[in-house]
Amino acid sequence: MGPLRAHLAQGAATRSYSANETPEVRVTEVLGAWLRAGFAADVEFNAAAGLPGDARHIALFHYAIDGLLLDRLTTPLMPDESLDDIVDALVDGLLPEA
Repeated sequence: MGPLRAHLAQGAATRSYSANETPEVRVTEVLGAWLRAGFAADVEFNAAAGLPGDARHIALFHYAIDGLLLDRLTTPLMPDESLDDIVDALVDGLLPEA
């Protein structure tokens, strides 16, 4: 079980919900916090490593990768395109030259 799934399962097992809060709302809260923490860690790592790009560039990359994941998990727009080529093009297009 992955860390997010374990965290969600633990929260669902030990938490009572008010009339206005459903498990779906809790999932949204936990998922949002997890995504924001990951984003913050990526921005911090990028800066500490001296890599090109600022928080906006990293956010754009996250948006692109999230969309790419959805594309690959459902019906790919370009099924014959190499995933490596797509990621390389995303990086080249989103991050400034070093």
